Parts: sequence; C-alpha cells; structure tokens
Amino acid sequence: MTAPNSSPITPIEIAMVIYPDAQCLDITGPLEVFALANRQLREDGRRSDDVYRITLLAEEAGPVCMSSSIRLIADRSYRDAGDLDTLLVSGGMGESARRLQDDAKFTAWLKRQATSVRRLGSICSGALILASAGLLTGRRATTHWSDVEALRGFPEVEVDPDAIYVRDSHVYTSAGITSGIDLALALVEEDLVAPWR
Repeated sequence: MTAPNSSPITPIEIAMVIYPDAQCLDITGPLEVFALANRQLREDGRRSDDVYRITLLAEEAGPVCMSSSIRLIADRSYRDAGDLDTLLVSGGMGESARRLQDDAKFTAWLKRQATSVRRLGSICSGALILASAGLLTGRRATTHWSDVEALRGFPEVEVDPDAIYVRDSHVYTSAGITSGIDLALALVEEDLVAPWR
C-alpha cells in the first residue's frame, strides 16, 4: 500500500454481510467509518479517489429488512462477492441469524473467504456466525455481552467477555453494536496510519 498522499492505490474492498433482522447500527456504524475516511482524505487534498469501496452482501441482491424495519439494499448476493480485502459479518437477532449459522452453503462460502481475504471480522453477535462456521476455533474472540454465554457454547473459542474488540491473526470480533465502530477505526488505522509511524 502506498502512502495516502502518493499515487492512487486500488480501492480496498470492504464487504458487510447483512440479513433480515440484522442490527442496522452494526452495519451502518462501521461502514460510515470507512466512508468518512474516504471523504476526509479527499477534503484534506491527500487523495482524489476512494481508499475504500464498500459493498453490502446478502442472500440475494436487493432490499433487506433490518430489525428496526429500515431496509438496506444489498449490492449483490454473497455468492457473487468477487475479490474482497475485508469481509465483515453483521450482528442480528432472531431466526434469520440462526438460519445463517446453519446454512451449509453460506458457512462453506465463509470458510473459503477466510482463506482469501486479508481480514475477516464480525460485529456484535455476528461472532456466533463465525463460530458456527468453525472460523473462531482456537481463537480468542468477543461478542455482545448478552451473547457471551452462547459464544461460550463453542468450547474451542477463547471468549473474552470484556474486550471492545479482539484481533486474533487476521480474524477480528467486536462486542456490542457501537463497538463495531471502534473496530472499524482500528482497521482504518492499520491501513492508513500505522504503516507510516
């Protein structure tokens, strides 16, 4: 990656998996961090293009109703995701999240992505989806306080109930809802600040 004030780099592909009854703030909070980084670098005259390209993925492209009844528009199906740099899984409640955990095609796709993306992460209860896919096996992880016991149901996961976010190799998990913003800020720091310290 080149410094922000040098020649343009290929945009960093950030994708978020969404599903019915996901928490809207789990999605929009972290993604606004990446969008703000794009805007701030342009306004500061450090870039003329976007560092981050943001994509919403779902079972199918189109509107997806969140737990708040707000509808977000998925850009494409997760099956058509293409090459990604960073893949995040949103948190949510109810049957849709549980169905995703049990969806063999989706979890197989997640496992394949885990071997090709630079970073894989979850926001809030999205950690349960990663754990169901076996992607937190042997790793330290966190989640929303109300889902800590459910995550402890995966004995191969070392659960840290007090962390805002956890990085274990290239896999990241964050605690409840707005802590996804903290995680996104840390990812932006990795990309745009830490390399030039």
